[in-house]
Amino acid sequence: MVREIKPHGPLPSQAQLAYLEDELAAFIHFGPNTFYDQEWGTGQEDPERFNPTRLDALEWVRVLKETGFKKLILVVKHHDGFVLYPTAHTDYSVKASPWRNGEGDLLLEVSQAVTEFDMDMGVYLSPWDAHSPLYHVNREADYNAYYLAQLKEILSNPAYGNAGKFAEVWMDGARGEGAQKVNYEFEKWFETIRELQDDCLIFSTEGTSIRWIGNERGYAGDPLWQKVNPDKLGTEAELDYLQHG
Repeated sequence: MVREIKPHGPLPSQAQLAYLEDELAAFIHFGPNTFYDQEWGTGQEDPERFNPTRLDALEWVRVLKETGFKKLILVVKHHDGFVLYPTAHTDYSVKASPWRNGEGDLLLEVSQAVTEFDMDMGVYLSPWDAHSPLYHVNREADYNAYYLAQLKEILSNPAYGNAGKFAEVWMDGARGEGAQKVNYEFEKWFETIRELQDDCLIFSTEGTSIRWIGNERGYAGDPLWQKVNPDKLGTEAELDYLQHG
């Protein structure tokens, strides 16, 4: 006799199971910081400095594919606010750089490469923007609308991602010392991602489909359970909790 076993608590989705089986994903953080030799920018970096002369996205993806990577996550906007595609919502982007004579679009070039090699693609769009004048507690609604507009711009464009599909969206939660404590409209952003990209995985500081393990040292806690209680996030005990689940 076969007895049906009922689920105990939340079960992983197919997308989450596939994520665990991927094993290797590449994270590409390439932008003004590359040319300033720094990890975090201030938002005051000169777009004129962004001018790679031998950039070859096909080479990036070919090498990753050959070495067993299953996914590429591209940082299209880090905390400095510089955008690596010609967004319609700010002038602080590749449009203001001499790269490709101001006609460049790194998101498009990487998207075309992952489509050619059939590799999953994710995109990182930082909620914190040290450059935007909208990033202020007195202009929260305007900034949240700005961020949402860029999400839509990326995720609804059939030329971006692997043949228009993104497997992952990274939001991150970092905010530098002294930065305005702008409240983010996460739920509206999440809803938009699900509408435009269906089962796309989301990484953020909230209780989303994939999560941070509580450190950036390159290893997880032991033991580490994947499930977390969203109510425990944002508390003083958060980091320790994230390292064990």
